[in-house]
Amino acid sequence: MRLIVLRHGRTAWNAQRRFQGQADPPLDEEGLRQAYEVAGMIATLDVDLLVSSDALRAAQTAAPVGDLTGLPVTLDARLRERSLGHWEGLTRDEVRHRYPDEYADWAAGRDVSRRGGESRRQVADRAMAAFSEIAAAGTAVLVTHSATAMALCNSLLGLPHDLHVLGPLANCHWSELRHADGAVWRLRAHNIGAPGPVAPCRSRPSPARTPRTRRRERGAGRGPHHTRPPSERTGSHRRVRATVPPRSAATDDGRGVCTRSVSARRYAGPDGHRTPAPYLAAPNDRSRRGVSLRGCAEALRMSAAGPQQVPPRE
Repeated sequence: MRLIVLRHGRTAWNAQRRFQGQADPPLDEEGLRQAYEVAGMIATLDVDLLVSSDALRAAQTAAPVGDLTGLPVTLDARLRERSLGHWEGLTRDEVRHRYPDEYADWAAGRDVSRRGGESRRQVADRAMAAFSEIAAAGTAVLVTHSATAMALCNSLLGLPHDLHVLGPLANCHWSELRHADGAVWRLRAHNIGAPGPVAPCRSRPSPARTPRTRRRERGAGRGPHHTRPPSERTGSHRRVRATVPPRSAATDDGRGVCTRSVSARRYAGPDGHRTPAPYLAAPNDRSRRGVSLRGCAEALRMSAAGPQQVPPRE
């Protein structure tokens, strides 16, 4: 049996870093996009059973999966998120200021019971009760919540509930567990989902702009926080030399042998005539040695054809 434990999409409370618990905010616009995106990925797994928490955000996530797989969505209240007591509806900063001791326990990974609500063991027990009623299927998908997903996975894998061995799932990401007859449950993948940002991040302050950075921005012709690579900066004379395979004296066929190395500046023909090695010009290269790719190809062709008369440099 293969079990996919999928977390719901993003809500406005997720974006605000607000504790949800068993409150029932819906998915926001980004969460709906995530739900449709992950549904296409889940549909490729040949799902046989689809069960979801009855919370609105979980049901909204499961609906596109059901549409693509053609499976009915079974709602089960035992897959709800962990009840968080008086933390529900508060942001992390608000909890840290109002309940500093409880927040310190939570940040350290300890189970917090003083806030009310449920313990990790209680969440694991009801999640396992819901899972035990699922008929043995090839692939089952459970759409649930962060704390409930961790509690269920810990119970199946035999991990302690007082430690967060597995990190929390990001929105619309899942864990994959497999079980064979007579074998233990094994974690095959964790936090799998579509690429991209997985958690709301606080905006970082812009770095201080000094007179030097302002002059650099004016010279580059771009806005702040944009710098050009060295090869694109005005006045750069960086060149990339084309590699010409050297020929050894033992295998010389009359077209010249390399007198130094692969990147030697000049090549000598049988008569001692020396030909400049071709160069590739980087963007904005104002060097007189710089040539175009077409010119480089022509120089390689001429070098292979034999010694050529090269006019002296002025």
